[in-house]
Amino acid sequence: MQRVRGFTLLELMVVVAVAAIVLTMGIPQFGEFLSNSRRTELSTGLFSALTQARTEAIARNAEVAVAPSGESWTSGWRVFIDADANGRFNSGDSSIAEYDITHDDIVLSTEPDTSLLRFQRSGRANQTVRFTLCARNRAHSREVTAEVSGRIGLRDLGNLSDSDFSTRCGSA
Repeated sequence: MQRVRGFTLLELMVVVAVAAIVLTMGIPQFGEFLSNSRRTELSTGLFSALTQARTEAIARNAEVAVAPSGESWTSGWRVFIDADANGRFNSGDSSIAEYDITHDDIVLSTEPDTSLLRFQRSGRANQTVRFTLCARNRAHSREVTAEVSGRIGLRDLGNLSDSDFSTRCGSA
């Protein structure tokens, strides 16, 4: 008599049960991992765009602008030389870079509410702007700041007090 090799129904059910338990514990952590990755991607992308705009302004000896690529900053942003100084990218302007946002679980706001940030030939900005990227989880929220001096900063908002976090992000 020949013996058939394989798994019994009981062994298969045990493997499926163990896999279900592992997935049940792992899926929420995976969602948090993805949210953290998105936050990091967006904040470092904005930080890089502002740094690139400042560097290009100095290197090209020209004013370089950073503006939303759509109606607001939540659709992404563009770095460009604003040849006609109208504050919007159009056919006469030279595009340097464009960044798109495809994540709807992070809210991007600016203070003051502005649609344009310019870097002068010296590398100085025309105003101080704070970009706040708010996530549902406070630990995943970040802030990118461009100061008039040209200094660009990036910091986590996870250690803010409840009132300061609510002021910046509301209910996120």
